[in-house]
Amino acid sequence: MDDNQSPNPYETPATHDPQADVAAPRPTGSPHRKANFDTVLDVIKELWRDHAATLLSAWGSYSAVWLLISLITTVGSLALGVDPASQQEALENISSGQAGPTAILDLFGPQFWAFMGLTVLLGFVQMGVGVATFGPVRRAWKEGRSLSIMEVVGQIGTGINRGALFYLVFTIAFTVGIVLCILPGLAVGYFMLPAFYLVGRGDGIFDSLSTGFEWAKRHVALLAVLIAASIGLVFVFACLGGAGSQIFMATGKVGHIISQIFTWFFGSVVGFGVWLVYTGTMLTIEQDEEQSMGW
Repeated sequence: MDDNQSPNPYETPATHDPQADVAAPRPTGSPHRKANFDTVLDVIKELWRDHAATLLSAWGSYSAVWLLISLITTVGSLALGVDPASQQEALENISSGQAGPTAILDLFGPQFWAFMGLTVLLGFVQMGVGVATFGPVRRAWKEGRSLSIMEVVGQIGTGINRGALFYLVFTIAFTVGIVLCILPGLAVGYFMLPAFYLVGRGDGIFDSLSTGFEWAKRHVALLAVLIAASIGLVFVFACLGGAGSQIFMATGKVGHIISQIFTWFFGSVVGFGVWLVYTGTMLTIEQDEEQSMGW
């Protein structure tokens, strides 16, 4: 415009939007990524790249609960008179057919059931701590920001309440399905697989079951890869951790405690891998579902 030209009285003056100065959250990846195995790998890489320290800290807390459970149940069973060496020998005799008719009853006596009861009870707490990580990780990943360990710690109480209740529902449904026939139990386990993540996201139990069922129907290939990867990691744990555990258990009661620590170490490493693959898969599926709805 010429310096001598008067301004246009009908021209709308430029305005400054103060919100433009606020840095928008960094978008995570492409907004149109397909839900496939490559995308899952990308999401896992993003989780590790941006949140490795916090994820390891959160998983360390989760693993500490597991170690506490293992030590409490082990020391408790020894205090109740359960002899690991005798139980191992009894199991070998039963499997070889050399045990008497009352061997199974002797093996599964009051001490054994007290041990199992404590294991299941503390297992609910362990599951709740694990579920508590899904919500904070999801929010930090979607918003493209750093994840604070206090976000995870702040969700542990809620995670125990919600995760333990859902774990109870899952355990009952899965057990009934296995008892009635193996295939229904496996089907229950498959279709309820996404619901663990949805409960951690903040959905109600019944909403999680309903939404998880729909996800399981639409993303069979991804969940099949998730299950295969998890089975592979668990197989590694069973081979390495199980072999070392048996070696230590053969040395007596102190060796039984050491075997629990040995098993915990390998289980923590493998468990973190399973958790990372599971979380990456669920985030990929959720992103695909949101894109299909035009969000």
